[in-house]
Amino acid sequence: MKKMDIESSLQRAIEQAPSIDFHVLANKPVIKMSDHDFITKQPIQEKNQNLKKLLVVYTCCLFSLVFFTGWLIQYKVPDSVIALDVNPSIELVTNKHDQILLVKALNDDAKKIIAGKEFKNNDLFNTVDVLINSMISQGYLNTDKNIIMVSVENKDPQKGESLSLILGDEIRKDLSSKNISPRILRQVYSENKEISALAKQYGTSSGNIKLINEIISSDKNFSIKTLSNMPVKDLLAISKEKAVDLHRIIKFDDENIVEGSQKPNYIDKLYTKPKEYGKDDDISKNRKDHVYNNDVDNSSGALNISEDNINDHNRIKDSVHDGDADGDSGILNISKDDINDYSSLRDSVHDSDGGKESGNLNEIDDDDSGSQETQNDK
Repeated sequence: MKKMDIESSLQRAIEQAPSIDFHVLANKPVIKMSDHDFITKQPIQEKNQNLKKLLVVYTCCLFSLVFFTGWLIQYKVPDSVIALDVNPSIELVTNKHDQILLVKALNDDAKKIIAGKEFKNNDLFNTVDVLINSMISQGYLNTDKNIIMVSVENKDPQKGESLSLILGDEIRKDLSSKNISPRILRQVYSENKEISALAKQYGTSSGNIKLINEIISSDKNFSIKTLSNMPVKDLLAISKEKAVDLHRIIKFDDENIVEGSQKPNYIDKLYTKPKEYGKDDDISKNRKDHVYNNDVDNSSGALNISEDNINDHNRIKDSVHDGDADGDSGILNISKDDINDYSSLRDSVHDSDGGKESGNLNEIDDDDSGSQETQNDK
């Protein structure tokens, strides 16, 4: 077909086409299709929508589970186990926020302390205050019975140590307000199933069992059954009597606890071993150390002690060594004159100006050694 014919055909088609009024066309009503045909029909992808719904549900459940697990760990899972031992042995289980989950009486005395009280979800330190006040009111703690052991079991040793310090301080404040000077023992340890089983068997705390095991390891004549019924004060007295070093497991906030413990009368019935007093007893040693350590001339390093002072010191030491000991109590009979003479010696040393008749440390040690050999010969 020629180019001219095409152009003429197009021109003729345009001229013959009906004119279109846009406004008329736009205002004509539209008849909607009642049914979609095969061209306009678009099937719904149901599988994809169901998957999206499942993903949303799964995500919500996952967040809920994570939230619940976190809450459970923080508030319902045990974190620390604290034992308070006087003679009543009480165990407190707390969560990570130091809230009480359980308070358990480990023996009959402890049942009296917690009777009629509800502690769940209470603050740990408020609960301890209530228990301490109950022990005071029932006579388990007073000016004579003032030793209490705080044991903390925790997987984190640092947290356990920190918690034991805070509890010790709270107990000290509480007892001091009642005019009681407390002596507090602290120990921190991790869970030990064997120790826990023994504690459950003998109705006491794990901390108490650890203390008892230390005593038994040095003296097999004792048994857990016998010692588990004793108050902490008596256990300390036994450890002193048997020269048991408890510092390996226990920290003493007051180092005078062991030294100041007195042996109860019934301990001799359990095990009796007479104490042998050596000639170089503590009293003489402490007196000599006091002179040696405190009266040194800073410029020369020499002791400001005259010959008379040395003679008086040796006479007092010999008097103490020769003093008759009471066979029943093992207490040395030191006369009042000896005490007065020693006080005079101490004052004389302190008032000495160090310029005259000063002796050095080696000279005095040699003199003391000679006195000791003479004493041994006797």
